[in-house]
Amino acid sequence: MALIPRLMQYSSLRKMVLLARQWKTPPSACLAQCRERSSIATPLMRSVLFLKNSPESLQQYSRARADAYIMDLEDAIPKGQKDSALKLYAETMKSGIFRGHTVYVRINDISDETRLLKEVDALCHPDLTGFIVPKITSPDDMKKVDRIFSELEKKNSLPRGHCKIIPILETLEALWHAPAIAKASPRMSALINGRADIAACFRKPPLSSPIVHSFMRDVLHAARAAGILALDGVSYLDNFPRLERDVTMGKILGFDGMIVVHPSLVPYVNQLYSPTRQEIDWAEQVTAGVRIYQRSAQEHRQFIGPPHLPSASHILETHSKIKALESSVSRNTKPAEDMGTVTPLQRKGGLSANPMNGGEWTPGIVPVTLDSSWCAVWNSSFLNTRRLNSDDVAARQMGLPGIQPPFHLLATLALSLAVSKSSEIGRFGLGISNAVQLRPVAEGDTIRAYFSLDSVEEAGRSGKYSIVTSSHVLVNQRDEVVFRATKPTMYPKKATEKLRIAKKQKNGIPTDSEVRRHIVQNAALRGNTYTGTMSLPLESKKLYVHRIVKVFSPTEAKGLSNLVRATNEHHLNIKKFTTDDIVVAGPLAEAATVHNVADEFGDILYQEVVEASNVNRVNQEDMIGSVSFIHSIQQLKENPDLEEVTVRTLGIKNLDVDELMDRDFPVRLFCGANMKTADYEKICSEEFPLLYRRIATQVLWKFLRLRPLTSNEVPDGIQQEFS
Repeated sequence: MALIPRLMQYSSLRKMVLLARQWKTPPSACLAQCRERSSIATPLMRSVLFLKNSPESLQQYSRARADAYIMDLEDAIPKGQKDSALKLYAETMKSGIFRGHTVYVRINDISDETRLLKEVDALCHPDLTGFIVPKITSPDDMKKVDRIFSELEKKNSLPRGHCKIIPILETLEALWHAPAIAKASPRMSALINGRADIAACFRKPPLSSPIVHSFMRDVLHAARAAGILALDGVSYLDNFPRLERDVTMGKILGFDGMIVVHPSLVPYVNQLYSPTRQEIDWAEQVTAGVRIYQRSAQEHRQFIGPPHLPSASHILETHSKIKALESSVSRNTKPAEDMGTVTPLQRKGGLSANPMNGGEWTPGIVPVTLDSSWCAVWNSSFLNTRRLNSDDVAARQMGLPGIQPPFHLLATLALSLAVSKSSEIGRFGLGISNAVQLRPVAEGDTIRAYFSLDSVEEAGRSGKYSIVTSSHVLVNQRDEVVFRATKPTMYPKKATEKLRIAKKQKNGIPTDSEVRRHIVQNAALRGNTYTGTMSLPLESKKLYVHRIVKVFSPTEAKGLSNLVRATNEHHLNIKKFTTDDIVVAGPLAEAATVHNVADEFGDILYQEVVEASNVNRVNQEDMIGSVSFIHSIQQLKENPDLEEVTVRTLGIKNLDVDELMDRDFPVRLFCGANMKTADYEKICSEEFPLLYRRIATQVLWKFLRLRPLTSNEVPDGIQQEFS
């Protein structure tokens, strides 16, 4: 089997050598040539529209507003109508209606030299940009066409080189010789990817086969090495979602435009092949000499330098051409009834757009009414085996008004309902601390979020960021605080420069949990008060690897962000952020980390989060596994049937938890206080590389549960009887 990779490497190397022999310029020189080349003189060719063979279509061509146009003499014209079409095109060309526009004619197969001479001679005109040449197989074909063009240019009193050439690479031979074809003549202005014909050579459908991507790269490579444009072939006619995917793929690869066959596609393709605001911003930063680019506080930083300058210059030149074109079109086609224009406005979120005073309570975005549907949606995403979140009888036996919302749902709402006015422009939500459910929540309760800014301090030594600590509460319709938490958030320093934190006493927030008091009073192993599930014994100072894992699908991650009103763009905006920059909300990652413990820890009656932090980002499709280190297990004095467990749980991303078995973990990972991301990564890189950059979250929390039974205890009600 080892022979097969060797043969594949040898075959690839042989092909590279053969292609290299055909190049007149070595690849390194081509790169230098591309870097020095300016695209100012190259016309826009985002959309290249085939025109219909009719006088009406030709006369009204400019309404389509394509960047370039093609009059066809090949496939679109039946054999018996080619002469009449040639005559129509020649007369239209002489009328002058194409003057100032980019216009090509696709001629017939060049193997018929007589026909070739007739067509080129009739159409060789000052207003014609050039010819599209089909069925090319080798550089010799290009040299033949170049020679004929030169003769007919001289005959028609045109300067040598006036007629440009765009070959269509639509045969296997053309693909093989693509680099040489692209450099065979100085008349070359672009290469066209003949996707349909090439896919047919492979006996595959032209629009759905993966083979299309392979020869797209061959065409693009040849065009870029020659310093000319690359145009993609025809895609769907009216399947706009698929067309968008095709154009996006072509643009990502580096194509400059696409051949289209209907005017309705032109504005769509033009828009997709135009530089976006993000691309223009990046290009301006590159040309300004910036070395580190970060478009927004939530995104990763990117190193930029001289290698990026050609791309940046091309983006800005293209943008400049588009603006000039749009300006000329608006002047020439102004409507009779001009209603003017309007400039859009956009609400800015976060601290900088919402004036507030430190120490004062600020309401969140919107109240929410917690009915059973909230719990159903939450439990469909996270494994939740806690009876108080699903069993109304058990909840009432505990002295509660009914089923309680999951703890981490309340914790997430406490933070997320304040996002639009606080951390929407933050760089990272660093975690949560002192999270406690203070009062029970009845079904149908309407809760509102409030937050207040407690402190601002500089983060690290760079001076670029600040950490803002804020208090968060959920308040019900009776103005009772039902949940509280503290949250540290990292912001760009500019966003916090005007904050003034006044030390004011916050009133009305209880310190003790009424929910905890109900459970301590009513939970029991014996009697009818509460029949709990059997708790498995836990051991202090032991590490547990949990077999349950959580995967955030893209749809689920965005749906949960919408559900909890987490309005940060980097959770939702797939057009503004790349896949690597679309992140799962921090509280959701912490929730997944804790919900994974269900099998080992049993029925948890009550919990508090002492501190939790987001160590590394969690992206869509990431899998979260969990490991827990038991710090202590204490029997409650107030209720000997309950035990309080203090545990630190780490959320591990994208690692099969079985890989963690039979390994010695450094205890420092679980016992440090106020540890930062750098602390975790230092420990992992030095002592446990398997977890380097894989710790997503850490949660230090306490929970109450019924203690395990001893061997001589036989409580009433454990053996259920049925009637």
